[in-house]
Amino acid sequence: MARLARGWAARLGGDVVAVDGKALRRSFEDAAARSPLHLVQAFSTQAKLVLGQVEVDGKSNEIPALPKLLELLDVEGRLVTADAMHAQRDAAAAVVAGGGDYVLALKGNQETLHDDVRFALSRNECQVTLTLFRVIVVP
Repeated sequence: MARLARGWAARLGGDVVAVDGKALRRSFEDAAARSPLHLVQAFSTQAKLVLGQVEVDGKSNEIPALPKLLELLDVEGRLVTADAMHAQRDAAAAVVAGGGDYVLALKGNQETLHDDVRFALSRNECQVTLTLFRVIVVP
C-alpha cells in the first residue's frame, strides 16, 4: 500500500500538501485512562486523499512528528502548508531538503519570529514570488 501511495504522490507534481494533526476520538480506553490516538497527516488537496500519517508520541506533541512524516513523502515541487505549531526551523528545513516549498502560519505568541517577519515586511526585504497567497500579519 505504501508503494502505491508513493506512486500516486509522484504523479501529483505542483500539488498542495496540507499537514494537520488529528486526535481520533473514542480511540482510547476509559478504564486505562489513555488519551486518544493523535496523528499528523499529510493531505493532497489535488487528489483529495491522505498521503501519509504518523503517530504522535504520547509524551510529546506534533512538532517532532512532522519531519518524520515528511521523510515518508515526496514533496519535491509541492507546496506544504501547516499551522502555526509547525513554524519551526526543523519543519521548514525538512520541506526544503525534500525539494518543496512551504507556507507556515505565524502567530504573535512566537514573538521574536513574529517581530522579525513584521520588520522584514515593513522594509520590503521579502521578495514575494507567489501572488496566489497573501501574507497576513496578525498583531
